[in-house]
Amino acid sequence: MGRGGAFSDGKLTLSPDVGGQLGEFLPVQVLEDLIRQVDGIYIDFGAPDKVYGTDEDDIADIQRKGHHGRPAADPIPDPPHGH
Repeated sequence: MGRGGAFSDGKLTLSPDVGGQLGEFLPVQVLEDLIRQVDGIYIDFGAPDKVYGTDEDDIADIQRKGHHGRPAADPIPDPPHGH
């Protein structure tokens, strides 16, 4: 889950490639299954089914901006989303 402390809006990070080191302890397939399970719970409780951050043009724009003093963004592989 993405985190933002007091400013978190509850978005999930749908990739085992972002944050933490769980990949050092669990196989990627297990992590992806857990992500799907948590995502499914969010959807069951009314979260939108839309996945953000997959538009290639938006990603390229963010990456370009990263070269002007801002942190660069690396695209996340297709996230495991849904039930």
